[in-house]
Amino acid sequence: MIYYCRWGKVTLQEERRRRLASSSSLPPHLSQSRLRLLGLLCLVFGIEIGYKFASRTAVHLLFPCHLITVCWIWFLSSRRPSNLV
Repeated sequence: MIYYCRWGKVTLQEERRRRLASSSSLPPHLSQSRLRLLGLLCLVFGIEIGYKFASRTAVHLLFPCHLITVCWIWFLSSRRPSNLV
């Protein structure tokens, strides 16, 4: 099937190829360094949570340092670009 768009004639196969190529790239709000920092921060925070539950001191997860870490994870994963990073 062939359909016409603003730029000319486009087949469905070409359109599917374009969509697959664009879907494999990163979303525009996540740069490579931001994504690495987010992954590292989530990994470290997951290890901290595991340790707190293993040592039965989960109440310490409410300390400000852990809450700030959750805020940083939120900021790094949000769509709106922040001036903090």
